[in-house]
Amino acid sequence: MDSGQGQASASRSAAGRSPQRGRRNPCPQNFSRFATLSGEPVRFELPTYTDRAAPKYRDDVTQPEIDTDTDDSWQYFMRGIFHRDQGDPDTAETNLQAAVRLGRLQLAADPTDPETGLELVIYLAALDRWEAARDEFDGAIRAGATPPLIVDTLEDLQDHLVNLPGVDQGRLRELMRLLENHRQSVED
Repeated sequence: MDSGQGQASASRSAAGRSPQRGRRNPCPQNFSRFATLSGEPVRFELPTYTDRAAPKYRDDVTQPEIDTDTDDSWQYFMRGIFHRDQGDPDTAETNLQAAVRLGRLQLAADPTDPETGLELVIYLAALDRWEAARDEFDGAIRAGATPPLIVDTLEDLQDHLVNLPGVDQGRLRELMRLLENHRQSVED
């Protein structure tokens, strides 16, 4: 990543994203950037996003128990969209469902966290579950989602779901308009 992109990422964290969640990166070209969590190595490495010949990583994400101390919903999401892009919808679905499950566990532990609610909006949109995504957005607004967090969510939807196979682009545009309209109404 060049220094300009690094500055943009830092400014997004400063705008409202917690330091832990600041690991999100608007540049998905190299998924190996997501192979660290809070500065500690995690148990898998992701292949380069643009390498169409990369092996399909069928990680064990179907375990009955998800460890909320070590597992991370955003990692599951990124793995899910990688497999979707690679033409492996079954593995993508498994990872995306794991992201939703872990996100909901995290939200249940802290229902007042709007950032987790907005992450769930992204995960559910990737699964084409638009009504559920809208419900999570409404919940995040009630929990106090700020315009900077909504901007982050719009950027993530743009960066990761636009033109992603299996995502209804018309419904995605509707969802993004909803978020943008709410942001404008709050700022006005």
